[in-house]
Amino acid sequence: MVGESANGHAYNLEDLAISAAVTETGQEQLLIDLDVDPVFGVASCRAIFDKSKQRWRLITTTNPRFADGSRLDWKQVTPAIRPASKSRSASWTDKLPRSQHVENFKYAIDWTKTSLGPLENWPVSLQTLVNVVFSDSRAAILYWGPELCAIPNEVVTTSAIGRLHKGADFMGLPFTQVWPELSQEFDSMFKSVRATGVGIHALITNLFPEQDGQLEETYWSGGFIPVRGETGEIEGFWNAGTEITMQTMRERRLKTLSAIAEPLDVSSVSVWGHVFRALATNERDVPMAFAYSVSEENSTDVCRLELQQSIGLPANGHALVPQRANMFEGSSGFMPYYRKAKASNRAIVLRSTEGTLPDNLLAGFLWRGFGEPSRVLAICPISSGERLLGMMVVGLNPRRPWNADYEGFIFTLHSQVSATVSTALDHEQARQRAFRLTRQLEESERQIRDLAEYAPVGMLRLAPSGNIIWANDQFYDLTGHERGEENHYGLSFVDIVAEEDQAASATSWAVLVDDRKDVNINLRLNKRWTPPAVPGEGEPQPENVWILARAYPVVQDGVVKSVAAAVTDISQYKWAEAVQERSAKAAQEAKRLQENFVCLFAPT
Repeated sequence: MVGESANGHAYNLEDLAISAAVTETGQEQLLIDLDVDPVFGVASCRAIFDKSKQRWRLITTTNPRFADGSRLDWKQVTPAIRPASKSRSASWTDKLPRSQHVENFKYAIDWTKTSLGPLENWPVSLQTLVNVVFSDSRAAILYWGPELCAIPNEVVTTSAIGRLHKGADFMGLPFTQVWPELSQEFDSMFKSVRATGVGIHALITNLFPEQDGQLEETYWSGGFIPVRGETGEIEGFWNAGTEITMQTMRERRLKTLSAIAEPLDVSSVSVWGHVFRALATNERDVPMAFAYSVSEENSTDVCRLELQQSIGLPANGHALVPQRANMFEGSSGFMPYYRKAKASNRAIVLRSTEGTLPDNLLAGFLWRGFGEPSRVLAICPISSGERLLGMMVVGLNPRRPWNADYEGFIFTLHSQVSATVSTALDHEQARQRAFRLTRQLEESERQIRDLAEYAPVGMLRLAPSGNIIWANDQFYDLTGHERGEENHYGLSFVDIVAEEDQAASATSWAVLVDDRKDVNINLRLNKRWTPPAVPGEGEPQPENVWILARAYPVVQDGVVKSVAAAVTDISQYKWAEAVQERSAKAAQEAKRLQENFVCLFAPT
């Protein structure tokens, strides 16, 4: 220690009989031993410099000199001291990274008041770890000693953890003071790590630092690695962490968007119910929301709103969220913003920080998540092209800032809900049109079937495989084909045809299905009938039933979908034709005999 006199002469403190010493508690002291005249009853005294008060303190004794004239043993008067080690001093801290944070670590903290003691007495293992933690580019904290005193690096103080603890204020504090809300939970973890020597990794922690006077939701991933001192025992824990807030936010929001995009089960829930069931799973990012369906009329001053779904509304409703309303009526509440969103066909974002979100729009809701009113509202027109389908209002997370990520989430949410609602409504309209067409077709088919049931001909429809899809009673009665699904196998109609006409029947089917051409054909069936008696021909005998089959293929997009056919009983026509043919032959034969007779008896 060097000083300078008034005349410029340099001197050491030892020249002035001032010595340096360190107490057993680790506090450095400057000392001066003094001799006082015995007349005052004092043999000796000592002056000690108090750095905190910048004053010297005098310690005296009223004991006289000892009989042998020896001086007083100051160990009986002052705290036990030992000479300061000039070789160790605090030189190891000079090799730490240079920054204001490290300077605060060295000089702004009274380490003698902690369980770690003065810096110059720290063991080499602790010195090494402090050097590493200050050199780490990640957020890292070293906890050391019986109280696990915290030594954070500068990255921690500038991160969300630093905001949580207001910078370096927790340097040197025990773990229980740094994390009072986590101390009980972590105490058992520290005991387990000390017992096993195995660290804890991938530990996710949810922290809420203060940012611009508001709490902010953040997430951190890290672990606690046990570190050992000179004795080989675990003396502390190394805690390095990485902020994963944005990753966590994106995963949570993507899960919500994916749930909205899932296929809609229209049999169990409406499209709005489907959307809000997904939104309800993310109560932090969507603490409040409600949606209206929109019905626009031809009139320019009527646009009807009907409340479909909501979350965060009181059970008895909300004055600003009526069950039904006309968008073009009212100049307060949400109505002006609905009209603005409709006109622009874009989401409108209202923010408290910009003064665009009136306080009255936030009152009266049952805010989910953190139970705090949103500081941002998004009003989204749900549309398909130029067609307005609905209006949705969403309150956003009060503990997350409005930034590019949140803006992207709202944009995607707006688009996804619009696509889902549009698809569902289009599907519903298509379903209703299909239902009406089906009813019309069913009615037309009923009328055709009623006609077919009373028609004097057999009618049927067949699949391209030859299976009978439908046939009227006249077909079964006329042809003798067995009723029942078990008898409607492929080409079953061929089996009712007489054997001599089955080949023609199969050929006609190929013309229908393969060549897609109409067919008219006369066929004999296995079924028999008995014609009426003809004079002179004796008792009539049973004959094969004859039918006239007319069929055409039903073609769609160049593919045969079915075959329609009608069969008519032409047995009597065929019988009459045969009778006439036999009568003609008989007449011709009689004429021939007559001519022969005349020729035989005619005169020559």
